[in-house]
Amino acid sequence: MNVYDLIIIPCGSKKLAERSPAISLYQGAFFRACAKTADTLTAIDRRILSGKHGLLEYHVWVDPYEQRIDKPGAITHEELWQQAYDQGLLERRMVLALCPSAYAKVVRQLWPKAFFPLVGMGGIGRQMQILKEMRDAVERRAGSTQLSLGDMEEDHGGSHDRGRRRSPRPRVVCNSDRPLDAGA
Repeated sequence: MNVYDLIIIPCGSKKLAERSPAISLYQGAFFRACAKTADTLTAIDRRILSGKHGLLEYHVWVDPYEQRIDKPGAITHEELWQQAYDQGLLERRMVLALCPSAYAKVVRQLWPKAFFPLVGMGGIGRQMQILKEMRDAVERRAGSTQLSLGDMEEDHGGSHDRGRRRSPRPRVVCNSDRPLDAGA
């Protein structure tokens, strides 16, 4: 049974106006889709990657802010590495990053073998479609709560996506050896 050691989702630009737990602070549709997908999958830990605060646990209270991960003033690589070390996350092997390219670049620095199913998959609309397909595939499989990283990586390119042609839809395997087409 595959269980992700860590699932990372990106923060979002649309936020509540008041201090809130991180999981409640971000209000955008893409963030909500990422969080819902992460919660559908089995994982030991989940984190929100914030451009200002770094790796946030869902329950940590955060003040509203404006800071993208790829803009000046963002958390540094050294700060992020220290957070991952302090939180005991650096040794995680089965890391799933439900992040667009800008956030994936940062995640890849700490977890080079992480799986990035949204990178290179088009714009936000297509990425949200993939997230929905991942959730739907899990829900269709009675009693299953995770996707097989190896099978999705094989079809999607995963962390080894350079120069490989990707299939238009992820092939998902949920707690069995029988592939389930996420688009079916």
